[in-house]
Amino acid sequence: MEQDLITLTDPDISTHELAAVANVLKSSRLSAGPVVENFEAAFALSLGRRYGIAVASGTIGLMVSLRALGIGPATRLSPVLTPGTRLPTPLRWWGPRRFLPILITGLAPWR
Repeated sequence: MEQDLITLTDPDISTHELAAVANVLKSSRLSAGPVVENFEAAFALSLGRRYGIAVASGTIGLMVSLRALGIGPATRLSPVLTPGTRLPTPLRWWGPRRFLPILITGLAPWR
């Protein structure tokens, strides 16, 4: 049974995007190929940076960003949380004993 979902936006996929995907699928490299390299270069240029890095997920992007800042498993952090939120995945991977979360509301104390 299909569920009725409220979408934020309808997909906007033209023949241009479909052709681009088809070209990658027909190539010998599905990842880390020239399309990714061109994307990274264009992204870096758009931000006025020397390098850009494409990653497979937001979690990996956060992990790379934290490492680039020198933050890793041995770092003690005090992440700011709001009620009902969880530590970001990379921080959970590194272990809960390394963190003293700061809850930014007076409504519910951190336990």
